[in-house]
Amino acid sequence: MNVIFSSDNNYAQHLGVAIYSLLYNNKWSEHTVVYIIENLITETTKKKNRKSRIFI
Repeated sequence: MNVIFSSDNNYAQHLGVAIYSLLYNNKWSEHTVVYIIENLITETTKKKNRKSRIFI
């Protein structure tokens, strides 16, 4: 399964939650490829999301 997400800094936290949910609820899927098209997501936001483990 191929999935494409697009986000900017305002939606980055929701993006992380959506990706987590996708992967968690499709554990049975043998292949899941996630593509992210991002527009100006700041390093601060990325670090914050990684710390809370919602940004993959």
